[in-house]
Amino acid sequence: KDMRGITHMAVGAAGYLLLEPVIPGAGASAISISAAALGALLPDVDHPSSMLSRKMTPVMPGVRIGRLISGALLVAAAVFASLDPVLIGLGLFMILLTFCPHRGVTHSIVGLAVAGVLAWVFGPEVFYPVLIGYSSHLVADLSTGGGIPLLWPWKQNFSISMGRSGGIVDRVTCLVALLYLSIRTVG
Repeated sequence: KDMRGITHMAVGAAGYLLLEPVIPGAGASAISISAAALGALLPDVDHPSSMLSRKMTPVMPGVRIGRLISGALLVAAAVFASLDPVLIGLGLFMILLTFCPHRGVTHSIVGLAVAGVLAWVFGPEVFYPVLIGYSSHLVADLSTGGGIPLLWPWKQNFSISMGRSGGIVDRVTCLVALLYLSIRTVG
């Protein structure tokens, strides 16, 4: 069973806040914490029923064909209405994701590098948090029995299996991360 999106978000944000004091020029702003949480969801964007994928797919969310149709509609609307390159890029990205298997390229160093390049555009307040959130997701999924193709396109999966994800391990991890977040942001 896969880790829940909420757990990935909490661990990504907590991981960023844990490392934030040693990152030059970093801060614990709402933008940076949100970027870390978003970065932690990005690797699962290849799964049609993931938290982020469902939010990105207005037509038939949770199924690959819905993402394909949503991406095509976004490209068409962007081309005919505004020619906004960001919207066209997002639509093309959604179309490409339709053909990516879960725990493929997005769960690799290549996926981390692509996310880093895209986050770099938004500056250091987003770049470092996205990288840390994304990395936290990869580390969490490394700890599951199935592992991840860290060196994609090489098909070998890597795992430091510490048991099944989901269930009590997922909930305790989420609780500890949320507790740390509340201490750091409130206290």
